[in-house]
Formats: sequence, C-alpha cells, structure tokens
Amino acid sequence: MEEDDTVCIEDRLKALGIVTEKVDLRTKDHASNPTNTVLDICSRGIISVDVNMPPKKIRAHISSMSSIDACKSLEILVSSLKTSSVSSKHILPWIYYILVNHGQFIISQDSSVQMLDGLHKMIKLKCAAIEPLLKLSGRFRLIMTQMDKAAGKKAFMDEHHVEGDKMLDEDEDYVDAEEDDDKDEEIDEMVYGEDESGSDEDDQHQT
Repeated sequence: MEEDDTVCIEDRLKALGIVTEKVDLRTKDHASNPTNTVLDICSRGIISVDVNMPPKKIRAHISSMSSIDACKSLEILVSSLKTSSVSSKHILPWIYYILVNHGQFIISQDSSVQMLDGLHKMIKLKCAAIEPLLKLSGRFRLIMTQMDKAAGKKAFMDEHHVEGDKMLDEDEDYVDAEEDDDKDEEIDEMVYGEDESGSDEDDQHQT
C-alpha cells in the first residue's frame, strides 16, 4: 500500500513538472518527510513547507524554483489557506516570497486572476480581524494580571493567617506557662507557710 501511494505521488509530481526523475519520498532526508514538513501532508507531497525554515532559506528555495512551479505551488498554498488545513503562520511567508520573486509571471497568467482575487479577500478579512484581536489580547493580559494579583493577595493573606494562628498559639502557651508558674508559687507559699507555723509551735512547746 505504501509503495502504491509513493508511486501515485511521484506520478503527480511528474505530471505537474515539479520533478523529472524518480524521488524516494520514504527517505528520511527528503524534503517531503512528514517529520520535517507540514504542507506535504495536506497536499500529498506536491509541495513541502518546513515549519522551522528561516525566511532566508524560504526565499532561496523560492528563488530556485521556476516561475511555472512557483505558480502551481501558490495555487496549493492558497487552497490550503482557504481550508485552514495548515496554519497560516507557516503558509504566509511562502506566499509572500513567491509573489516577491515570481509576481510578474503570476499576474500575467489569466488562470491566476481568480486565485489572486480570492487571496486578496482572505487577506483583507484577516487584516480586519487584527485590531479586534489586539484589543482582545490586551483585555486577556489585563484579566490574567488581575487574576495573578488576586492569587498573590490570597496567598499573602493565607500566609499571614497561618502566622497569626501560630502567634496566637504561642501566646496561649505563654499564658498557660505563666499560670503554671503562679500555681507553683502558691503551692510553695502554702507549703513554706505550713512549715514555718509548724516550727513555731514546736519551739513554744519546748520552752
């Protein structure tokens, strides 16, 4: 089953003119390896987008493509952007550099007019959502800050409550100790007083 899928993908790549020789998509180092790429999953290997690729490498990769391949790749990217099958965060840099490097060729193609119009509408919608998202983000930050402060205040009050209970326990222990000392003194006085009175009576009898 895996071999049939691989052959099918290779046939599609060759039919689109993106590859002209056999490519083993199962090799670890291939650009369409699922561990390194995202867009190859949704487009079945027609084009691969490395999520960790820096902008300079993206631009170099796009620059090395022919304008025809770039136009076909743009169609796939726009389609993926419409279906949200891949995060726009990973797709938009590729679209940007395709338009920068191959824009003149793309706009000269009649078949690209509808695609570019759809892309323009999507971008306008995303841009319109930026300001509300920024406001929402600011509100969330404020709420989270308030929650953190409330949690910190509660922890502070709990800590002082524990310390207060501890001090109260120490005060009670101190009072109990003082009461015990007073009782001991009273007992000593009673015993001492009895001893003195007893000794006085003995002295009187002897005289």
